[in-house]
Amino acid sequence: MGTQFNSRLTRSDSANILEGIVAVTAKFRPRARGTPAAKRGREATPPPARVERALVLSAPQERALGDTAAAHVLTVAEKHHFSSELETSQAFVAALNWLKRLHAVAKFDPKQFIPLYRLDKAPNPTKELSDQLRDEIKKEEGAIPDPFRESVSIAGRAVLAHLMIKQLASQAGESAAQQIQRRLQATDFRDVVNTYVEQFVTNTILKLLHRADPARGEAAIQEALQPVEKAAARAAKRAVARIRKEGKLTDSNEIRKIVTDELRSVRETNPVPMPG
Repeated sequence: MGTQFNSRLTRSDSANILEGIVAVTAKFRPRARGTPAAKRGREATPPPARVERALVLSAPQERALGDTAAAHVLTVAEKHHFSSELETSQAFVAALNWLKRLHAVAKFDPKQFIPLYRLDKAPNPTKELSDQLRDEIKKEEGAIPDPFRESVSIAGRAVLAHLMIKQLASQAGESAAQQIQRRLQATDFRDVVNTYVEQFVTNTILKLLHRADPARGEAAIQEALQPVEKAAARAAKRAVARIRKEGKLTDSNEIRKIVTDELRSVRETNPVPMPG
């Protein structure tokens, strides 16, 4: 068994996820009709097998499918204490705290930024920061690997990647490290939290869903991917809205709690009514 949470799902769990996703997608899938029954007295021929057609979803249907499928995946995960494990994840807090310090130093102590993060001698400052983030997560998780370390790392690196694509006018003679610093200075910390939470939630749920289809060959799982990804993004958006409303943007522990609460809500909320 691996160290990450998704590896805790057993074969039975994966089969449960697959069965549930097949059932959910079937609610939205039109089926081709077979031939009429043979008339009495004539030799009967077996009707052709029904052919499953590709899903063509309206926006409300896609939303219903995504919300229901995401809830099903999280319900299976909860058998392995998903919520309690996330609510105590040290990696989640460590990465967010590191990003908070990075942003604060660049913005409020600019002269110390480059030497503090050893970017003056780094051939690739972005990679140097990514490596430092990885080391910080590893240090904080201790001897027992954090079950959400991979999703946390992906979320943290996504924040750094978003900085690199931020539109910013170049300045003559500016080094790569100085440009990173200016990008951080031009970034609102709310955007850092937005990206971190959205990437964490989306990656975590999709990793669980992929356990039911490691070969990427199950049609129902592949069809559910985009709706589930959108459902995860909506959950993240609701979490961020609550974080802002409650004034918790700089409280990493509270952010972790709110994200956990929102994912619990996805699981516990009654599924959106689906067409029969």
